[in-house]
Amino acid sequence: MTSEEEAAAAGKDDDKPNRLIVSRLIQRAREGATPAELAEIHRTDPVLCYALLAELGSGTAVRTAYVTTCTQAIELTGVPALIEWLEAALEHAISFPQFSEQMRDTLIRARFMELMGRSTMMRDDTEDMYLVGLFSRLNRLLGMPLAELILPLPFPEEMRAAILEQRGRIGRLLKFAQAIESADESSIGFMQTNMRLPAVQVYDAYNEAYDWMVEIESQSTAMA
Repeated sequence: MTSEEEAAAAGKDDDKPNRLIVSRLIQRAREGATPAELAEIHRTDPVLCYALLAELGSGTAVRTAYVTTCTQAIELTGVPALIEWLEAALEHAISFPQFSEQMRDTLIRARFMELMGRSTMMRDDTEDMYLVGLFSRLNRLLGMPLAELILPLPFPEEMRAAILEQRGRIGRLLKFAQAIESADESSIGFMQTNMRLPAVQVYDAYNEAYDWMVEIESQSTAMA
């Protein structure tokens, strides 16, 4: 996808954080919510999530540290500094309780990757896979080349390779998610067999990811 195509693919205001989510984060942070509790909210806004991780990645203090979850990002930032950062972000935020199609697809992919990771890799914490799914569609939201967007992120090579080249274990699942989204039946069938993914497991994970996205959007609408 060229830069022009990426810019066209980005929906109106998709490159701005959601004011409702930013406001909720500020409120919960002031109420004493834990980094993990704040991360559950923070990760539902791809633009806001990306902005914080990119800022951490550009800081000399953490250049040698990998950040693979939103919880880690918030812990490294510190709650007082996070509140200050969120207050600044609020000036650039915009209210849109109804998600764009690009935003819905991004959240579904991220959650699907997270759910499939739990069942295929036998790990309780698969937020790194969630972030791979979330950020693999950044070019659609921000209208910029994906390689340029991923450059400042403090990700380990496995996550970078998965996003940019669909390499490694996480990359294979990302490629599988992309095949499902494009309804590429031949690729879906081949990868299901090759990765030993029962059809019912895939079906259940995708439906759960869709339902989760609907719930997140409903919560955003209720806060409006």
